[in-house]
Amino acid sequence: MITNTTKKDKQYKKILEELKLLDDLDLLIILTLGPKKLRHTEVQKIAIILSKLLGIKDIDVEAYHYGGFSETIMEKLQSKHLSDYFVKENNHYRLTKKGLMAYHILLEKLKAKGLTDVIQVLEALRELPSDDIVAIQYFLFPEYTHKSKIKGKVSMILRKYREKSKKIIEVKDLGEKKIVKIEA
Repeated sequence: MITNTTKKDKQYKKILEELKLLDDLDLLIILTLGPKKLRHTEVQKIAIILSKLLGIKDIDVEAYHYGGFSETIMEKLQSKHLSDYFVKENNHYRLTKKGLMAYHILLEKLKAKGLTDVIQVLEALRELPSDDIVAIQYFLFPEYTHKSKIKGKVSMILRKYREKSKKIIEVKDLGEKKIVKIEA
């Protein structure tokens, strides 16, 4: 008789092996989505921020009407080879059961590498309203804002944060790395 625990162990090992076949951007999408449903804009902005924090370089980001946009992220979201990990429902993306297991494996790997701060930023970003996520991306990466159609709106959101507390968004620039602290 196969117990539920044995089945889960087998699933875990199978997913662990499958994750080895995925590239960094595939893994980035799974990490970005996590346990919460996200709209396309939220996925784009969080994935771009997360890619910078994790040092993932093969992501193309260009200035667009609403801040940074990555065609690569768009392609990954439409990719058939990731369809076991997430689905799109009513303009929202969510992880499948398999995707959630993969997400938890990836979190374990980040923790093992001492990257709990990245996990905290990721979780904080997912709790913010969509407009605030966009504003944070503008704040962190102003190079993606020159084509923006919403600079005024973003400025108002950032002003709101500055008025609330000067410590809501804190960035330390360490050359090629930025350390970001966000209080949700």
